[in-house]
Amino acid sequence: MLYPSRMFAWFCLLFMSEVSFAQLTENTAVDRAFVVRRALDSGLPRIRQLAHSGLLLHTTDGQFFLLEYMDDGKAYLTGVEIKTLETKADHKIVRMPGRTTGGTSDFLWTCQLNGKPLVGKEYTPKDIQRMMNELMNGRYDILNQEHCHAAQELVRKRLQIFD
Repeated sequence: MLYPSRMFAWFCLLFMSEVSFAQLTENTAVDRAFVVRRALDSGLPRIRQLAHSGLLLHTTDGQFFLLEYMDDGKAYLTGVEIKTLETKADHKIVRMPGRTTGGTSDFLWTCQLNGKPLVGKEYTPKDIQRMMNELMNGRYDILNQEHCHAAQELVRKRLQIFD
């Protein structure tokens, strides 16, 4: 029979284990970054496909996080599961959630096949999100090249994985 004090101890142990796991995954180092792009539905004639881009971050414990810079001038980090639908010579087509103005939705994304390894200093997904927010400083202006594409490029330059 479990006495109230033992029940409390088991509850604390269980709760603390879950908190520790959450902190561990949030603080796990990123070992590889992939550029991802998806089509935007602009409502305009399809003269040229408009796109949204971000970074897919892979951690040393095998998790994926999508980092997106949105039109509110903020970087958003979302833990995602990806499903590879097709593999091409230099990229793959994946299905995963992405942010929209109203929340999240599943999209087809193109993703670099191998991505770029992060070497040198260790960064967590949260570190890279903070980096993107600092580099963009809340700016979003398509005419002045302050948008999702610029945000992920600036981060890749800072991480020294831009080519």
